[in-house]
Amino acid sequence: MTQYYKYSDGLCYTGYLWDCIKNASVIDMEYMKKVSNTINEVFVFWDIHMKERILIENYWNFGKETVLKLYYKELLENMNYLPEDIYIFDESLTWTLILTHEYIDDNTRWCLKSGNIKKTDKTILKKSPYESYMVIFEVSYFCRVS
Repeated sequence: MTQYYKYSDGLCYTGYLWDCIKNASVIDMEYMKKVSNTINEVFVFWDIHMKERILIENYWNFGKETVLKLYYKELLENMNYLPEDIYIFDESLTWTLILTHEYIDDNTRWCLKSGNIKKTDKTILKKSPYESYMVIFEVSYFCRVS
């Protein structure tokens, strides 16, 4: 992941960030749903892949370098709009949930967790009915487009 390679859509790393996560433990989608009562707002980003590795048409609903901020329950309800290999964390930066594109077996998606999730105070946040996916910032240090 320390090297960039030239592809038709720019310079990109190969591999996955989740290969570099320290002290990761395997979790399942049930765990992801279970912690929805504990997690409020989250940030989400994804591994950046080049066109040559993505065979799904219209794969990028959001920019490759976008970071989203949204409510965790909204995220769970709208996973089909996001690419695979996503990284979820909150403003504490003390934990990360990772969904990968790989499966342990035919029905179990390879998911990881790093750190400990602590309950957030949901009463301090007010949700506007017009809020949904909010692009927070663009990250440009993982993949440079030439």
